[in-house]
Amino acid sequence: MASICNLRCSSRRLLIGAEAQRTLFSSSRLCLTIVLLFSSVAMLSKDLPLAVLEALATEEKSNCTPPVEGVRTKCTCESSAKAPDLQATISEETNELEIHCKGGLNYAPDGLVSSNVCSADADAVCACQVTGHKSVCIDVNSLLLATSTPAKWEPVTEGRTNDKPKALIIPKDKLPHVDGEFLVGCSDSGSTTKCKVAVTVAARATETKDQQVTCSYGKDSNKKHQTITLSPSQNSFTLVCGEKGEIVQTNYKKTYCDVSEENAAVKDCHGKYRDILPGYEEGWWTDGEEKSFTFTIPEDKFPTARAKMMVQCQIAEEKHVKALAPAAPEPSVCSVDVSIEGDGSASAASMPVVSGLLNRLVLASSGVMASSIHSFLQ
Repeated sequence: MASICNLRCSSRRLLIGAEAQRTLFSSSRLCLTIVLLFSSVAMLSKDLPLAVLEALATEEKSNCTPPVEGVRTKCTCESSAKAPDLQATISEETNELEIHCKGGLNYAPDGLVSSNVCSADADAVCACQVTGHKSVCIDVNSLLLATSTPAKWEPVTEGRTNDKPKALIIPKDKLPHVDGEFLVGCSDSGSTTKCKVAVTVAARATETKDQQVTCSYGKDSNKKHQTITLSPSQNSFTLVCGEKGEIVQTNYKKTYCDVSEENAAVKDCHGKYRDILPGYEEGWWTDGEEKSFTFTIPEDKFPTARAKMMVQCQIAEEKHVKALAPAAPEPSVCSVDVSIEGDGSASAASMPVVSGLLNRLVLASSGVMASSIHSFLQ
């Protein structure tokens, strides 16, 4: 019995010893793997060119971060051998932009002290000086609506002493009807571009208010058709194509377009107005300022049946080419679906006729019944 117990104890010791060796071996393998990993990274870093390492570091440090909360996009630029190309967007949702040139870099153009920015087609951040009778800088307000105080760059002073970023705040009522672009960034003391930020000013959305549709033409301005309803109590609407727009259907006074579910421009329309509006006259359309077009149906000229038609505006092609850089997003088409209520005059006019026929039938039936009763009594 004692020998059996001794055998079991010896076996247990062997198992424990083997397990301990396996644990020690696994730990040694893990340590060796970590050492080899660090050695590989060190050797790789040693072999990589300095420019590549600087570029990798720049990618981590120079960036534009959209806001998780709030409305301000923040762009940070570090000094590096290669200038990174960053991108930012000013829109209705994010209408503030902050630029931070670190490491002693200069703000460009011209320190961002006013409203100057570089044109979108500039090869690098520019200095606002006239070269060949032409400045490579533009006023950012030239891309905006002149509805309130002009926008300009301001230093960010909150919580800072010496290192102050620059911020550009665009009031929402100044956002344009077309997408625009400009360039800003950071440069060293020798005016070499160290960081550039391509900024897109996104156009506002097309708006319908009080029977007036004001069109915009940004990439995201027309995600859906606008709708207008005309009735005897609201018998007109106005379509505003705007200074930079034009009506798509140039023959709009003579023919109308059927409603289309697509967002593309429909130029060939063959609908005859008198088919849906029997009393139609071209004088129901009147032109106004800012390429606006008002359509009015006289109260007594509404059709008996409900009708629909569509009108559209698009960005004027020539001005689009001049105003936007070639890389700018494609503009969108402003489409308005117009519903014309029927006045129900046909059904209303038929009521007296139907009523008269019923009365005659009742009288006739009464006469027949009276005659029958009289004959029966006799």
